[in-house]
Formats: sequence, C-alpha cells, structure tokens
Amino acid sequence: MAEARATIGDLAQQALALGIARYLHDHPEAVNAAASWMNDDVDAWRKRSTADIAQQASDRLADLEGWRASVESNSDAWNADRVNYVHAKLTLQSARTGSFQTAAGSLFDFLREVGAPAEELDIH
Repeated sequence: MAEARATIGDLAQQALALGIARYLHDHPEAVNAAASWMNDDVDAWRKRSTADIAQQASDRLADLEGWRASVESNSDAWNADRVNYVHAKLTLQSARTGSFQTAAGSLFDFLREVGAPAEELDIH
C-alpha cells in the first residue's frame, strides 16, 4: 500500500496547488501575502483560466475517487490517509468552484495567512 499513500500525497499536492492558484487568480491582491506558498505549479496554474483550473480540479477529483476505491477495502491504508483524502477533496472542490468559505488542512492555513475570511472544518 505504499504506492497508494504516495498517490494520495501526489493528489494532495496537486489539489493544494490548484486551490492556491484558483484563489490567487480570483484575488490577485493576495499574491504578495502568498509568497511563501508560491511554487512553479501554483504559478503556472494561476496564469491559466478559471475554466482550466476547474477542469483540472474535476479531473483530479475523479482520480481521488479512484484512489479511495482502491484503498477503502484495506482499513489500515484507508485509516492512515482518510484525513488526507478529505482535505484533498475539499481543496479540489474549492479549486473547481472558487468557493473558499470553508476549508481544512493546508488550504485553510494558506487562506489564514493571506487574510481570507474562511471557517476551518476540523476533521478528526
């Protein structure tokens, strides 16, 4: 199951890059405050249209659901990465829709750092 955990890690990183890019695309005034969150992926997606970001987020959501289906029957693997799955799913949904009122995990940390009004969804 190490491969499945690597996959969820990759999906979570992609989700965060898309979420940050979408937020900064819609709120360019936050770019300076987001300097510590910037990387090549965020910068590349930020330059794309919101439709492109939304489509990529939808594609990654499908991949995420495929990951879930592949590990859900293995309770150890699912329990180890369940929270990462939920964080990635919420982040991808925000990247797809542009709605950032509720966030969790790293996306919430990003939103708090750039001064966005977001409520934290605490997932146990």
